[in-house]
Amino acid sequence: MKHLMLMAIFSIILISCQPPTKKVKMSKEDISLKIIENQKVMHRAVLESDYSSYQNFEHPEIIVTTGDSNLNPFYVITKDNIVADTPITWNTFEYSNMEVYFSPDMNSSVLTFDADGSYIIKKTNDTVQYASRASSMWVSTALGWKILHSSYAPRNGKIGIPEVD
Repeated sequence: MKHLMLMAIFSIILISCQPPTKKVKMSKEDISLKIIENQKVMHRAVLESDYSSYQNFEHPEIIVTTGDSNLNPFYVITKDNIVADTPITWNTFEYSNMEVYFSPDMNSSVLTFDADGSYIIKKTNDTVQYASRASSMWVSTALGWKILHSSYAPRNGKIGIPEVD
């Protein structure tokens, strides 16, 4: 019995001597950088039809919607959209003017940016210069920052992606 009592006292002392664990709070700047990086990695997964990488940015309870730069109606993104064969092959896709704006409670954000690049239309082998302005909405969840919505539109006088037949 003494042995059990000593073990219990020793365990209590050992636990009480451990430093308290603190939840590390990220700065607004660090969260912004994380969201920007998430956007780039997520979009690369879309361009490469890599659903296993894309799903790291999905939440099981969030339906993700998007609008493409061909200005067709908004739609819900599914695995089929990510892995589908596309009528184009991307040469380049570059981001600029990336800005993150937060809700007052810091639980949601909107990322705005410009995207420039070029792609080849598979049917014709024509190279097309691409230029859009875009935004994406991200939400903070217990699983990290997850995508909720994105929207792309060609910049004034520029070309987005082609319509899919």
